[in-house]
Amino acid sequence: MFHILVQCDGACATHKKPRVGGYGAYIQVYHNQKLQQVISLWGPVDESRVTNNRAELLGALKALAYIDYHLKPERDTHTVMFESDSTYVVRGVSGLNKRVQNLDLFEQIDKLNRCHYDWQWIPRNLNKVADALSRRGQTVSSDCVSVV
Repeated sequence: MFHILVQCDGACATHKKPRVGGYGAYIQVYHNQKLQQVISLWGPVDESRVTNNRAELLGALKALAYIDYHLKPERDTHTVMFESDSTYVVRGVSGLNKRVQNLDLFEQIDKLNRCHYDWQWIPRNLNKVADALSRRGQTVSSDCVSVV
């Protein structure tokens, strides 16, 4: 049995002009409870209307796209858990909050989100790696991937 654990985050420096945003995702792939692979994703949120919520959603979206394209999890053989310190992301993706903004990103997430993916809120101090990746994303000009 495979288990995929994803921690995702976003960052936005609103005090800078122009605003600087970044996303990060930390993906751990386990097989029979043994860590097999670690994937780190980070990159810029290159939008004039970047907000922290958009950066947070983009972290989730980039992780979903990577998993869908590269890992291709199946219901019978994989469990997938997404963790985020953003209640906006977790409640929005889970359908617990009414979506009024960022509908373009939620629509893309909905296309990739599978019914057997679980979403869970975690405290910020447990999301440090994804947070660091999102801050690193603010300093680069293109998407980055590291696979170990």
